[in-house]
Amino acid sequence: MATPQKTAARGAPAKQAAKPAAQPAKPAAQAAKPAQPAAKPANPTPQTGQQQARTQTAVVERQTTAVASSADVPDYIRQSQGRGSENVEMQDLVIPRIELVQALSYCLEEGGADYIEGAKPGMFYNSVTRELYGPSVIVCPVFFKKQYLVWKDRKKGGGFGGAFDSMQEAQARIAQETEEQDAWEAIETHQQIVLTVNQDTHETTEAVLSCARTKQKVSRQWNSLIRVNGFDRFSRVYELFGVDDENNAGEKFKNIGVRYVDFASMPVYKAAEALYNSIASGERTVKIDDEYIDAGMGSEDTTTPGTEAGDPGPTEY
Repeated sequence: MATPQKTAARGAPAKQAAKPAAQPAKPAAQAAKPAQPAAKPANPTPQTGQQQARTQTAVVERQTTAVASSADVPDYIRQSQGRGSENVEMQDLVIPRIELVQALSYCLEEGGADYIEGAKPGMFYNSVTRELYGPSVIVCPVFFKKQYLVWKDRKKGGGFGGAFDSMQEAQARIAQETEEQDAWEAIETHQQIVLTVNQDTHETTEAVLSCARTKQKVSRQWNSLIRVNGFDRFSRVYELFGVDDENNAGEKFKNIGVRYVDFASMPVYKAAEALYNSIASGERTVKIDDEYIDAGMGSEDTTTPGTEAGDPGPTEY
């Protein structure tokens, strides 16, 4: 019976309506495809019901944000030219970080200055706008850079000592400390510069995903996936989602999972290309938001016993 069904699927699309009885698992996926716009084809890898729910939830969460979409801008404002910001230069701007909520994150402290309503461990949010993306977020990778971040053990007061392009520079920074030098550590960190993507409107926002310690394993796998897929780094879009993980001490925390979604739409590709060109040419120096240090960031795998350095973004790249 398998051979006739395959022939019918290839030669007579109109007869697919008779397939649900023989293949009950496929109709949901087939029914979902027509609803996708032409610029957003279905994921070539079938998603489970949980994965689909995760994506749908993320879309709902992203509709409530501190940044209005272009569709929400009133007509009398739409023609404005950005007056009042003439003196704002690139060094006066910061690129936000995509943060993953941990059990001890400040954003979970109800009544606190950094509280984000609805946030739960395993969700993502924007460190600048405080937008809660939800359990997943769609991104287009644009640029990769490796840096060495200097952190002080939180058990000994904590602190961020800066970001450097080499381990030698980072160690030299630690050598400047006159007290408790052993409390400081230089941590290799992958900086994934991305665009967050709204697949319905194709609107994008610049962001960085900082990956140290266990997140660095995810970053390496993501880099490998991007290379296997080929073409420009920013030719595809991917989904970031929260997963359960455990550190060397047996403590559970949230880590990042990555899955391929689709090719980037034309608007997203062009926006990513423009950002890449400005960074690669040296025309643009982007300052990454480093003012908000999340208390939950130290709950990861530790390579040095007793060290609980976090991994927010660096000052510049």
